Amino acid sequence: LNHLASLYGPEQHIATMHTLRSVYRYPVVETLLLGAVGVQMVSGWRLFRATRQTATTFFAKLHRWTGLYLAAFFLIHLSAVL
Repeated sequence: LNHLASLYGPEQHIATMHTLRSVYRYPVVETLLLGAVGVQMVSGWRLFRATRQTATTFFAKLHRWTGLYLAAFFLIHLSAVL
């Protein structure tokens, strides 16, 4: 939503950002979001390790490596935000 609002101009983008920030920075919501991202990172890492020998096709390998990239992105993004 934040990035879509920028299609309507910088003022709308900033207004949307401030509105959403009041929601996702609420401690209960923030904890739930961090927990969800943590679960995705841990389960993704476990799947990455579990499919080491079974990923033989190009798409299976691509799926495996893009999952690892997403976990790295989450880790870097969260460390920058927190």
